[in-house]
Amino acid sequence: MRNCSGGVQCDHVTGTCPNGCDPGMNGDECDRECSNNTYGMECKELCGNCSNGEPCHHVDGTCANGCDAGIYGEKCDKECSNNTYGVECKELCGKCSNGEPCHHEDGSCPSGCNAGAYGVTCKESCGNCSNGEPCNDVDGSCRYGCDVGVYGKTCDEACQPGRYGINCAKPCGPKCQGCNRFTGVCEFGCLPGWTGPSCEKRSNDMFILRLSY
Repeated sequence: MRNCSGGVQCDHVTGTCPNGCDPGMNGDECDRECSNNTYGMECKELCGNCSNGEPCHHVDGTCANGCDAGIYGEKCDKECSNNTYGVECKELCGKCSNGEPCHHEDGSCPSGCNAGAYGVTCKESCGNCSNGEPCNDVDGSCRYGCDVGVYGKTCDEACQPGRYGINCAKPCGPKCQGCNRFTGVCEFGCLPGWTGPSCEKRSNDMFILRLSY
């Protein structure tokens, strides 16, 4: 039985099909399935983008195991849209510059990131740079250092106890029991005998105590 179009019998002498082949078949005797990313009537339709390079179905062009990253549709013939990318278009694009769409396969942003975002896909957050400067949209670093109260490569870490100010560069007062990481004010109090915003002054209690001896 040949795969002649419309179920017509093949020529009993030559074996050819007078009206061509069924969809998905080709050859003089309609005995070969479409190949090389083709399908359909006379194998004239192009297909591709099936997952892992698998061939599409020779009759209808569908992909049995889904599409390559960045592609969707029954026949894997549409690029991801609406700020999506990746396998089955399930990933959401990051904060690409000026709201541009990301690359449909890997989510990269062709013109970089909006302010406050960095990385290949602009999904990482950055900021807290000195004087409100934008961070680098590639690695999140701050060209002129960090704002007050934070430090680190991307200025996203709060000052460690005992430090405050720009880049957390300043130590709290030596008589301080813990200062504000932004201002350096000793908000948790001073060691006994000391007073003042930075615990820099001897207290009257200490003065009176010394006079009593």
